Amino acid sequence: MAKLLLVRKINSKSNYTQGVLYIAKNNPGAMINGKMVMFVQQCDTLEPQWRDLKTEQKVMGKTAIPEGEYKIVMSPSAKFHRNMPYLKDVPQFEGIMIHPGNTVEDTKGCILVGTKYGAGLANSRAKFEKIMKILNSEDDNTIEIIDSWEL
Repeated sequence: MAKLLLVRKINSKSNYTQGVLYIAKNNPGAMINGKMVMFVQQCDTLEPQWRDLKTEQKVMGKTAIPEGEYKIVMSPSAKFHRNMPYLKDVPQFEGIMIHPGNTVEDTKGCILVGTKYGAGLANSRAKFEKIMKILNSEDDNTIEIIDSWEL
């Protein structure tokens, strides 16, 4: 099982949401489901604008998914012509993937991975392939998304 942790940096004045993606690794200091783990930083992330979906309307393709824990399943993508990591059972959202991309226009609601570069990402394909290698080597993968506020 690979456990991903995405800590997002919420800035309500921005049209994008940046974050940092971590993946659990074996470590004698922490436990998940009876296994010792620690989280190791893998890459930066980019999503559309964060909105408080309790008080605001979702804008199709321009809203970050809500906080929570989601199962990741590998499934074919017509756009990418390969199996891709999809997040299951995201409230009010369908077809949410983790994939490469460089700008907020590339997200359409999905989570982009790469190295932070201004308001976008660089090295996206290389970071994505690294994450795919981890996800493809494990079963029962999940991602937990936590929001933190920038002041």
